[in-house]
Amino acid sequence: MRNIAEITSKKTIISTAYHLKEVLTPNNDFLRLKKKDKLLKYLLEEIEKLGDNVKHGETGPLLLEKSIFNEFPEYKKYLTPTEFIGSINYYDYEDFLIPSSQLIKKLNIPKIFGFHIWNTMFRENKINLETINNGFYYDLKEAILTSKNSQEYFNKLKNIFNLNNC
Repeated sequence: MRNIAEITSKKTIISTAYHLKEVLTPNNDFLRLKKKDKLLKYLLEEIEKLGDNVKHGETGPLLLEKSIFNEFPEYKKYLTPTEFIGSINYYDYEDFLIPSSQLIKKLNIPKIFGFHIWNTMFRENKINLETINNGFYYDLKEAILTSKNSQEYFNKLKNIFNLNNC
């Protein structure tokens, strides 16, 4: 697991995720766009046009995908590998519930900067994350909530990811 602080460049970054058809698409899990970026300006204008009657994803991944593929194809070069943030796909959201020791065997840990938890998937499938008391999600949550400082947090992550030699 990598520290997001490693990303020191000012370059544009757009995370990705897979759809069921294994089609790689832009996702707004993580966006780094410059303050006056033309894509950012376009996204904000489109969101403003939608007003308050917005469906889930409409101002996020759906708008971003449409914008990049239809209006700004030059931004495709800024798409990250899925491991960056979306190493667990939305349709595999239940992987967050399996023991950490099992899940980390499936992940490319050195390339991961973070995780998208896919809260909507849990909510739509009537799984209350507040009642989860074991598994990968629980381990991450406990590391975040119980760490007193960044070093303690890092040590807990090393333990979760079994990174004893870091």
